[in-house]
Amino acid sequence: DIVKAFLTEYLDFDAYALDYISQLCFESSSNFPVYYFISNSDLELGEVIDKLKEIITPFPRSKKKLLERLMNNKTNYKMGKLTTRSNQGKLRSKYYHDLLQGKIPSIETLTANKNIKYFLEAVSHLEKPEILNIKKELFSLLLELFENHYLQDPNFPKDKYRNALCSLDSALYFINKKAQSLEIG
Repeated sequence: DIVKAFLTEYLDFDAYALDYISQLCFESSSNFPVYYFISNSDLELGEVIDKLKEIITPFPRSKKKLLERLMNNKTNYKMGKLTTRSNQGKLRSKYYHDLLQGKIPSIETLTANKNIKYFLEAVSHLEKPEILNIKKELFSLLLELFENHYLQDPNFPKDKYRNALCSLDSALYFINKKAQSLEIG
């Protein structure tokens, strides 16, 4: 599974990295981690794009968005502003500042207060050094959210969750290399 492999950073060997990347073409959304898998393959970004173009999928829109994302080096997945005065902005900002201080909320707190959305938005604002300071605990919490709430809870903010993962993936694993391929197939 793409999310579990990313959050546990577990791949059996390099050949599997391309399998995970290819699987993204068969998801209904293209917003899943991808740079982690590229960094764990022997392929350059242009080679990955060429291989993805060859895939026939029942989700051509997701494939197209994934290719656009890779070709345009899309890495900004920040959600919401940290400086707004709204209640939602204050909550997002509180989670962000707590994360900067190494305070990871419990899953019980997030689910009881129905604040998962604001927590995920705060996560999307973290930069690489900030993530590295809390990575083990943060990834553990995100994995627990995935395993116990992502598919089970119809009100779970799946889009926010995927965007938060993309933000983490980009911050940790993106290497700015311009794609060689020019057209999306």
